[in-house]
Amino acid sequence: MKRIFMKITALALTLALFFSFTGIFASAREKLPFANSQFFEQGDYRIHYRVFEAEGEMKGRILFLHGFLVSTYSWERMTAEMTQAGYECVLADLPGFGYSSRENGGTRVIPREDLMVALMESIAPLDSWILAGHSMGGGVSLNIAVAHPELRALLLYCPAPITQFPLMLKPMVTSWPMAKLYTLIFKITALAPKFIARLVVGYIAQDMPFGLQYETTAVTDPLQLEGTGEGIAYMSANAAATDMDALAGLEMPVLHIQGGKDNVLQAQLIADTNAALPQAELFVIEDGGHMLNENKAAEVSAITVDFLDRRL
Repeated sequence: MKRIFMKITALALTLALFFSFTGIFASAREKLPFANSQFFEQGDYRIHYRVFEAEGEMKGRILFLHGFLVSTYSWERMTAEMTQAGYECVLADLPGFGYSSRENGGTRVIPREDLMVALMESIAPLDSWILAGHSMGGGVSLNIAVAHPELRALLLYCPAPITQFPLMLKPMVTSWPMAKLYTLIFKITALAPKFIARLVVGYIAQDMPFGLQYETTAVTDPLQLEGTGEGIAYMSANAAATDMDALAGLEMPVLHIQGGKDNVLQAQLIADTNAALPQAELFVIEDGGHMLNENKAAEVSAITVDFLDRRL
């Protein structure tokens, strides 16, 4: 009887361990934001990224960096076009956004530019990469391009060069009250009716039909993750400024696409960026708003593919 009891106990423990581990593994799988989500780790950071393979013969590899408050989702429409044209697309969430790590007072800070370079080098040599950025991601891309002239090309969509953050304001911006304020704003945003959020997207995109069908939870869900408010505060305070004087010296091919109806970037910033990049091929999509990489994805991708076919 004792021997039978021991066998039953052993079997029960084995089954418990089996279901426990399968439950853990299932839980881990469920936590992946997307089916093709991957994570790159360096220091205190865990960077979320997604890889979309090229269709047919691969012409090149592109890292896409998103704008403020959004994530890899903002590139999905362009990715569908670019992979079909033969480009492998890697979409990354910058620290503080999407499903990447949030910075805080205990973070041993690594500049986000260095993190993106390390991510690229973990996949392929840096000189094999094309770098693309939208809005804030365009500013980060400009910083990387200045430091790494070996990049094959630079693609800019409504780029926002980064200004120097006032050091005297850093203690206030990274304070506990500011972190809580940011968090409260994001939570209120998530509670807003989808219709209102879609009107905002339509306004920013200057395309109301596009905004009214937009999947707003793709933006609001990541903003609800723990530490987002504090993370964005620290990201803002730690952001490296763009050296505008150095941009004219970029020797890799540079594509610069603007929206003629961009109502997010100030006219002076757009003018300053144009002046700083005299060597860039500039295209203005006259009816395009700030989100032209999304609602004008087919048109923007066609311009991009033509540029890369000619210049690489």
